[in-house]
Amino acid sequence: MTPEVPAADPADDAYSVLLKFLYRAPVAMVQTDSTGRVELMTPVAANYLLPLSADGDLDNLLAVLESHLPGLGARAQMPSTVDGVICSHWRFTAPDPVPRIFELDGRQVGEGLIHWVISDVTTEVLAQTAERAALVDRIERLTADLATAVDMTGIVMLRTPLPRPESPNGAADGLAGFQSLVSTEQQSAFAEDLLQAEQGSGGVIREFAVHTPRGLRWMMGRHIVDRAPGRPASLLTLCIDVTDERELARAREAQRAAEMADAVKTNFLLGVSHELRTPLNGILGLSEVLLRNGSGALAPPQREMLTRIHDSGSHLAHLVDDLLDVGAIEQGRIATSRQDVDVQAALREAMDLVQPMATARRVTLRAADDQLARFALADPTRLRQVLINLLTNAVKYNRPGGSVDLETERRGERIAISVRDTGFGMTPQQVAGLFAPFSRVGRESSAIAGMGLGLYLTKSLCEAMGGTISVDSTAQRGSTFTVDLAAGSPPTLAAAAPAAEAPVGARAVVGLLCADDNPVNLTVLESFAAERSHLRLRTVALGADFLAEARRQRPDVAVVDLELPDMTGWQVLEAMQADAALRTVPVIVWSSNSLSSAQIERLRAQGHTFLGKPVSMDAFLAEVDRLAAPAGKPP
Repeated sequence: MTPEVPAADPADDAYSVLLKFLYRAPVAMVQTDSTGRVELMTPVAANYLLPLSADGDLDNLLAVLESHLPGLGARAQMPSTVDGVICSHWRFTAPDPVPRIFELDGRQVGEGLIHWVISDVTTEVLAQTAERAALVDRIERLTADLATAVDMTGIVMLRTPLPRPESPNGAADGLAGFQSLVSTEQQSAFAEDLLQAEQGSGGVIREFAVHTPRGLRWMMGRHIVDRAPGRPASLLTLCIDVTDERELARAREAQRAAEMADAVKTNFLLGVSHELRTPLNGILGLSEVLLRNGSGALAPPQREMLTRIHDSGSHLAHLVDDLLDVGAIEQGRIATSRQDVDVQAALREAMDLVQPMATARRVTLRAADDQLARFALADPTRLRQVLINLLTNAVKYNRPGGSVDLETERRGERIAISVRDTGFGMTPQQVAGLFAPFSRVGRESSAIAGMGLGLYLTKSLCEAMGGTISVDSTAQRGSTFTVDLAAGSPPTLAAAAPAAEAPVGARAVVGLLCADDNPVNLTVLESFAAERSHLRLRTVALGADFLAEARRQRPDVAVVDLELPDMTGWQVLEAMQADAALRTVPVIVWSSNSLSSAQIERLRAQGHTFLGKPVSMDAFLAEVDRLAAPAGKPP
């Protein structure tokens, strides 16, 4: 049995969303019952395990690993321990086609359920093996010449008298010199080494711990019998201090485990956030259409409930956006541009968006217009996000009748943007952990919604734009957040005024062609298009069908999802670019994936645009109008 990726279902519940993410995740995970019967297996795990199965059957994990990890089946049947651990770092090798070394970790996660993680440690083990082989070779060469070995820097020599022949304890007496040095549990191994040395075999090369004035040190050494004339026979233990090498290996293993855990967490955030955006597109899009067009058919209580559905969906969409940004930041993918931005205009836009919340909470928003501090070097989208985060927090954590003041100030070649509130304020201890991810500095049990990501993202975005953020706060008196950015310059040319919108009846017909296989997304798009009588929408589910339909009847504007069943949206764009008849068709790429600034700029350079799901009706129709402006046909 090999795993198959579950099919997309618009009615997926949370478990299905998580299940589909696991099938896409770059980690090797298996879930079984206590007998080893597989209930869930990621494709990465299947790739690791297939070389171990003679017939390709992966239905039972314990059967596959039986000959490689003896005793694993018995451990899986044992009663659960306190922490549920069945095995930790059990190592096995997959010999075909290229030898690879894996570690298995197993833990009971529920009644009769076991969660297994398989880690490929081939690179680390080979590196450690090579280092150990080099040390062994050094000892082999050094012990071949005893005089040289004793004089070599870094070589430790321990001399232990050999047991007297008449000693009743035999080899045990030979360990007397080690009693105060070597740990008790290792003395039996030394007794065995001593017997081998006496028999002339030279003993094995072994690692052992020695108590020294510097603390516990790890040695790698070999025992040699010294029967030189004129002195008592003794056992020479020649060894190299390998404590640093062991610590380095442990540090590498800890780093590898931390990197893997971080990668799993980041991919989980990205995967779940992506899966949530598709149903959110339906919730927000359809509720927006109903609120606009169904007001006459809805009773006031129904309209209020629908409004709450839309507002809750918007809040969830913002949380998803924050999760995506966290994933991008932790993967080093947070890209920003730096251009001259009108700070005063950005402040007014952010205030307009936050004003309804401020009105509902009886908080006054005020802004001082400083023309000397008007332009800053920043990413306009990210600066807007920073200002909205700061204003939203200033309102949420304020008191009824409080105020929020926005000020800008030119400080040499820098622009300072301050947001001052009259809210709860913070203690120095709370300020110290303010910008950590998922930190709510003591507000976790309050009725104020949030995940503690806003300020972490705000700080990261400010730094990505070449700026900083600082805070000055006093408990029970309020807080002032100050964003510091490089000063910009006013634009040399005034932006062109937008063209006047033509009356609906006078507009030319615009043909839309959409490629998306999700029925909910198509319903949303159809509802949006129905808002404009001049729009003619055709939809297909496959990329190949989209290209064929576009060649049959060239659309004025195309809408393409990035994840189609038969090909990616990027491949669709490449095919259009290679076709002279379709090369100039403007495309709205809409997707639940987040794109980097470079990808968005590449789309714009080709005359396309990007809209991230969930998409609002106004944003979608505005892009259609902009892209179709020169291409409309008379009705």
